[in-house]
Amino acid sequence: MPSLAEEQAPPVARGDLLLRSSVDIPPVEVSRRNPTYPPLALQMRQQGTVTVWALIDETGAVADTQLLEGIPGSQLNDSALQAVRGWTYRPATKGG
Repeated sequence: MPSLAEEQAPPVARGDLLLRSSVDIPPVEVSRRNPTYPPLALQMRQQGTVTVWALIDETGAVADTQLLEGIPGSQLNDSALQAVRGWTYRPATKGG
């Protein structure tokens, strides 16, 4: 017999977008590759932190990425985005 919360929650359909805070179990990283260091960035001794937002689809693939915070004018930003696009996850679960 379903719980009261399960009866009140709308069903989740394939392709629905869910906030991480609304799922029972968030996505879990399965594979990750580090960004490659672009030769020009290495030559210029560039370093810093790049923050990337990623949308994980129902299969665990990265469906979309956005640069949230980067290094102005650096190729490190594109390298980080490209690396994240290749990561895979065990998809989030909600309601079972």
